[in-house]
Amino acid sequence: MFCSKCGTKLPDDAEFCAKCGAKTGARKNKQDEEKKSVYSPKTVNSNKNALSIDEKTKKRIKAISAMVLIAGIILFFGIFVFLKLRKTTINLNDYVDVTYEGYDGLGNVNISFNTDKFIRKNRERIHANKNLRNMIKEHDDLKAIADSEDIKYSQGKDVALLFARIYGDKGAVSANDLENANNGDVILYSWDLATDDMTAEEAIKFARTAFNVKLIADDTEYEVKGLKKVKKFDAFENVELEFKGIAPEGTADIKQSPDKNGLSYKLDKKGGLSNGDIVTVTADFYGNVEDYVEEYKRLPEEMTREYTVAGLESYLTDVSEITGADLDILKEDCEDVITKNVSGASDKYVSLDHTKFNSAYLLTKKENRGGGDYNKIVVIYEVGVEFSSEKAETEKLDYYFYISYPNVLHDSDGKLQVNLNSRDVVSTTFDYSYEHKMGWWGMQMYYIRGFEDFDSLYRKAIVENSENYNCEQIPSGE
Repeated sequence: MFCSKCGTKLPDDAEFCAKCGAKTGARKNKQDEEKKSVYSPKTVNSNKNALSIDEKTKKRIKAISAMVLIAGIILFFGIFVFLKLRKTTINLNDYVDVTYEGYDGLGNVNISFNTDKFIRKNRERIHANKNLRNMIKEHDDLKAIADSEDIKYSQGKDVALLFARIYGDKGAVSANDLENANNGDVILYSWDLATDDMTAEEAIKFARTAFNVKLIADDTEYEVKGLKKVKKFDAFENVELEFKGIAPEGTADIKQSPDKNGLSYKLDKKGGLSNGDIVTVTADFYGNVEDYVEEYKRLPEEMTREYTVAGLESYLTDVSEITGADLDILKEDCEDVITKNVSGASDKYVSLDHTKFNSAYLLTKKENRGGGDYNKIVVIYEVGVEFSSEKAETEKLDYYFYISYPNVLHDSDGKLQVNLNSRDVVSTTFDYSYEHKMGWWGMQMYYIRGFEDFDSLYRKAIVENSENYNCEQIPSGE
């Protein structure tokens, strides 16, 4: 551009002439161009587009927000349903209380299921099946529990109480483990979840379906600890027992017990004893344990001791208890009786021809059969007698004879004891006549003690006793 005053050539953006200093008007023109630029149609269209973009952004943001909100609601509902439907895990052992008290060796173990704690912890955690009431009614024993507790199925604490009554009371420990405990003893607390009509496995499954509970009930061991220690002594050192009588009706009594030791003693069983039976003597304090420790400064090592019954005579109960030598004694006696029986007839026409052992039986009294002998040994013989006279032919007769020996014993040394004076000689007789042809009569009638055949004897001596006695044949050893 050129200066309007002096005509000097100037840069297009010069506001003053460099030669004469006159204003050129370039700044005003620049401002006018800027105004034109701002208010041109192109600029207005650009502003409208900007406004359009802002509206779309707002709509997009609203849409995204709505989607986020919906997703949040769905997630919340899903978490709620998951928490509602998932199975609650319950370990019954978490609610078992165990305490130990007393003295080492005489300690007491207290172990129980804490129902109050269980209800407090699980009243909001157990989400029972909506048909729980009907499911319980299907099992008589469970219904009885629910009825006894007046269960309100809509209340969480009542549902927890019902669960505790069904499952929490199923733990058990041996009664022997709860008393006279020592430090270091291990107590096993075991669970038996079976009900009247469900096995343990079925009961666990019922917990899942009815209460929505995954149930854990593992047997658990607890070690006794914390019992007070005190000096110990043997309370049975001078205790002596005396056994008398005949097994299985032997008796026991405490023959001697220590004096001035502050204890009393008693037997758990005093009668109806056999050799080998176990009887238990129990010591007890006259007062309480604390008073005893205060006075004697000690405690028994144990409060019970077992003793084995011995030294009683015993009734035979089995054929294995009879030896060949024992049977020989009875045979000898039986033969003597037969000989005397035949010779005692005082008849010149009859004589003993032979005797032969046939068999022997042990009869033992059956259980719950009162009265009578405890046992019997029946010895059976074949007997041969001869009838002869000067004027008649000789005749021979064979028959069967028996003797019963009741209440046969073994003494304390195991030797057979038979009371021969109590033997029961056969009393049954049969008739036999012998024509000896001597004198005016010429015939003699005999009443033979015995049986003409073995079967008749067996029915009398054995079968007729079978209602009250067991019978077993004794091996002859021959």
